[in-house]
Amino acid sequence: MKKLFFILLMIPVVILAQDKNTLIGVKAGFVSSSIVEDIPGFDKKPKPGFLVGGFFDYNLTDNISLSTGLNYVTKGASFRATSMMYTDNNGQPIDFINYDVWLNYLELPVMVKASIGNKVKPYLSTGLAPAINVLAKYKYSINERKEKINLDRSFDIGYLINGGMQVDLNGKALLIEVRYNLGLVTAVENGFQNVKSSYFSINTGIGF
Repeated sequence: MKKLFFILLMIPVVILAQDKNTLIGVKAGFVSSSIVEDIPGFDKKPKPGFLVGGFFDYNLTDNISLSTGLNYVTKGASFRATSMMYTDNNGQPIDFINYDVWLNYLELPVMVKASIGNKVKPYLSTGLAPAINVLAKYKYSINERKEKINLDRSFDIGYLINGGMQVDLNGKALLIEVRYNLGLVTAVENGFQNVKSSYFSINTGIGF
């Protein structure tokens, strides 16, 4: 049954791949992410991660196309206390506080892509990226105490802007791009208020 489902799923992909107006491929890259929220008394540091997935481009004209796909993206941030303004329940100063936040998503970008050139095509694309959270948790360290807490998973949507280069190689295409995603809605439903995630990534891909 699983084999039949996979075959049925691949049929439209194979058909579309034969269309000269389409480009289907895979993409992966390095992610540097953060959270659009400041906590008083803490330094915020970006968290490294990765992006991996597939993409689908459909040419509307020679220079304009619709671009979508499905990506798995790891995001988050780290917070470290910069002043000893916090105390424990006994009123004693806390020497060390650190928060690590993980927010991982399945992301479905929908963008309009504009390019110029023939064999070598610089391009810009922009659009929205609805995403489903598949992992949401944070770990805090206070002096010697450490604990991990799961957060309520939520829906996210971000504004995307990409810039890159596509090089045609005998029927295939090599892509190199940079991407910025700015979260537009609260990323989690508990634990933090007004947490919006963002990330910058450098990606490479190959299309067929």
